[in-house]
Amino acid sequence: MSTRTRRPPRTWDRVRALLALGTVLGLGAVGTRAAWTDDVKATTGTFTTGTVDIKLGAAGGTTGSDAYAFTTFTAANLKPGSSTEASIEVRNAGTLPFTYALGSTTVTGSSATLGPAVDLKVAPGTCTATAVSAAGSTLDSVSLTSPRTLASGATETLCFRATLAATAGTGLQGQTGSYTYVFTATNT
Repeated sequence: MSTRTRRPPRTWDRVRALLALGTVLGLGAVGTRAAWTDDVKATTGTFTTGTVDIKLGAAGGTTGSDAYAFTTFTAANLKPGSSTEASIEVRNAGTLPFTYALGSTTVTGSSATLGPAVDLKVAPGTCTATAVSAAGSTLDSVSLTSPRTLASGATETLCFRATLAATAGTGLQGQTGSYTYVFTATNT
């Protein structure tokens, strides 16, 4: 019988065997793992911005309209010491509450000389002969230099009064002109 001698395994053979075993184990591990996933979405409600929209007069014009013909506030044949009054409605046609104030007054026509001789006053409330007489010196433009607040959809009536100074000189005879009031609203 022939005897075979066993040779000791070579180092290279051992490395190959280990690499082969690692490959088999690695493939087995990758092939048996499973990962499940799921997604969910969150969709918000609608975002809407509010509006600031100041209107003058009962009808108030259309959205974005920036002029109102205050033709009820007029006078003919004023003489020293005489007055004229008219009411106007201020309305919040927007969706946000706001404060408003009388931003500026512009004089046009020959009012450049007439303007300083006319005392313009504004106060909250409707102008009536009784109300204006009762208001007396409390009818004052100071009422609109500090902001007034209006809620969305709310209205407020203001009384305007123009009085020609009792000391108006003869040089003011025959003068004509008009005034433009600018109301400024700011959301609160």
